[in-house]
Amino acid sequence: MRSRFWSSWIGRKLLGARTRVALFESCPIGWGEKVLASAAMRPVILPLLVSICSLLLGAGQAAAATGILEVETNASGAMVYIDGQMVGEAPILEMVSAGRHSVRVERPGFAPFEQRVTVKADTSVQLKANLLRLDPALEVRIDVEGAEVFLDGRSLGKGREVSLDPAEVGNYELRVEHEVFGTWRGKVRLEAGSVTPVELKLRGSLGSVTIHSDPEGARVFFDGMDYGPTPTTIDPVKAGNHSLKLSAEGKALVFKQVVVGPGKAVTVDVEMVEAGGELVVRPSVKAAQVFVDGVLIGPGKQELQQVKPGRYSVRVAAAGYVDFLDEVEVEEGKKTQLSARLEGFTYQKQSNARLVGGPPSAGADVVRKPGFWAAIAGGVGAAVGISLAVALSADSSDDEPGVVGVPQPPTDLAFTLP
Repeated sequence: MRSRFWSSWIGRKLLGARTRVALFESCPIGWGEKVLASAAMRPVILPLLVSICSLLLGAGQAAAATGILEVETNASGAMVYIDGQMVGEAPILEMVSAGRHSVRVERPGFAPFEQRVTVKADTSVQLKANLLRLDPALEVRIDVEGAEVFLDGRSLGKGREVSLDPAEVGNYELRVEHEVFGTWRGKVRLEAGSVTPVELKLRGSLGSVTIHSDPEGARVFFDGMDYGPTPTTIDPVKAGNHSLKLSAEGKALVFKQVVVGPGKAVTVDVEMVEAGGELVVRPSVKAAQVFVDGVLIGPGKQELQQVKPGRYSVRVAAAGYVDFLDEVEVEEGKKTQLSARLEGFTYQKQSNARLVGGPPSAGADVVRKPGFWAAIAGGVGAAVGISLAVALSADSSDDEPGVVGVPQPPTDLAFTLP
């Protein structure tokens, strides 16, 4: 009995817990893992292990003939019993005395497996225990992290993969809740002896963006919002174009546009550099907003220090003006200046029109933006030719954006095109 105990103990130490790959984990020369990874070498390695253990046991113990019993199963988490004693969870390798042994493998929801095997001295025996499922099981797979699964109101847990095994036969209400992606509800039926898989896609068209920087710790501004230091993951993110800015002390600013496809996970890797250039943007309209590579910088004149060298797109926009678009090249140690002159909208439309209803009443609301409205004089129903033109001239950077005040008629204009 003592011989079997020490043989089993040394075997487990050399075998490294349960898995075959870890068989020679304790060997100082470190060759066992590579050798055992080859299935062809196992008939050679396992008997060798027995011999090694016999030597380690000493002359007094070596007389006891031993072998190795290897038990595998198709049911994860099944427990293995040898000669009535629990030896651990399958798969497992156990050193046993030479002779006949009873093996029992159990797992809730499965019929137990029992078999007697004969182990000869200095040999190994491999036993595959195929357990027959009796009870039903439920496996839920979700395409997002953090979802909680409920079955008839009882929580089964959170995660991408949640299971209930064993379960009971019957019809159930399945509910999956996520703080961001909402709630899914459905019906499932669990049948005896089978696993019911459920795969849910809660993400839909929403994607995610994971941002890394070298070195780590750069501040992340995504679509103008501060998401803290890198590395960070932004989830969910709407499909489309997004702006990204990274800043770090002593490093050049980084501007990038990020394109997220429907349901896609995007990873952005950014190298932060120490030296950069200067970018100065001067809009002709004081309130105009400045964008660099899609990132909103702010209104009016912008002086950006330490910008990472490279080519950037610049957009300047203001209400009532045509957007200014250009590209600039920022070079290390140099100042790049861009004057953005915005042009006002000019609308020109001419046609024969018929006035429906009466003319605008006195004190009508004034529209403070470009439009196709004009004060129309004349009698009700009179056929008139209308030439509509509203022109807004570009203001200097010292003035507010120009607006035109015109009365908005309470009636509709029906245009008859030639």
